[in-house]
Amino acid sequence: MRRTAVALFGKVAPERALARIVQLLRTDEDPAVLAAAAGLAEQHLPVFARVARGLPPESERAVLIIRIARHIVHPELPGLLPPFAGSSSPEVRGAVVDLWRNRPEIADPASLEALILDPDIAVRRAAAGAALAAERYDLLERMTQDPDTGVRRQVALVLGRAARLLKPGLTTLDHLAADPDMTVRAAAYVARLVQGMALPFPPGLDAQVAAEAVRDGADLPGLREDARTAVSEERRLAAALALALLQDGVAHEVARTDPVPSIRHRVSGALEISLVSLPGASA
Repeated sequence: MRRTAVALFGKVAPERALARIVQLLRTDEDPAVLAAAAGLAEQHLPVFARVARGLPPESERAVLIIRIARHIVHPELPGLLPPFAGSSSPEVRGAVVDLWRNRPEIADPASLEALILDPDIAVRRAAAGAALAAERYDLLERMTQDPDTGVRRQVALVLGRAARLLKPGLTTLDHLAADPDMTVRAAAYVARLVQGMALPFPPGLDAQVAAEAVRDGADLPGLREDARTAVSEERRLAAALALALLQDGVAHEVARTDPVPSIRHRVSGALEISLVSLPGASA
């Protein structure tokens, strides 16, 4: 119904139609509704840009503009976004970061560089994903010096989830593996497991802290698939080691049935380390 209503605005003068759409739609509209609005905005981008620039950059309507922009493909779109990246509203800045995480080709380099230093911790954490999407490994390396442990941990988790991690990202994970905070070190260890690196369990690390990083940062169905079927022995082992931290059933399966004895042995050892660390295990 709302998508149809947006389509009807196509029969109205663009200036009036886009101004009304921006006032009437909610920021949490269904993506199909936002895409319909974006279709009209894309046809008349200069008009949409005038409407957008007429809004207070800290307003809720600014968030709507950014969410509509996610569905727009136009060469002039990138120039519309930097003023919103400098908004006084963390919600607006966060919406810009989320847009650039999903559409890295329209990210503004200078604005993204500023957002990794944002005063709001949640925005900085989200900026890690946008930096990875844009392959700005230089920014991710800078974020290893962030004063907030949650931001540094997020950098590690984001790198672990990368579909294609380049060498600078692995270097950053090495640096995070030496972080003074255990939650960051655990996330860096798990990230490398998720990337298919079958590293031994680091001394002094709490297995339950590492398990939390698996829960927060890994694609569990993907890990289970890799642990069972990956052709690469190292990838199969790395996935099973990550699952062993959770006492996952697939890790137990690998420990019993993998055709490679060394994999069965290492996964059995990881399951034992994880079991011993469980609350009440020593009772």
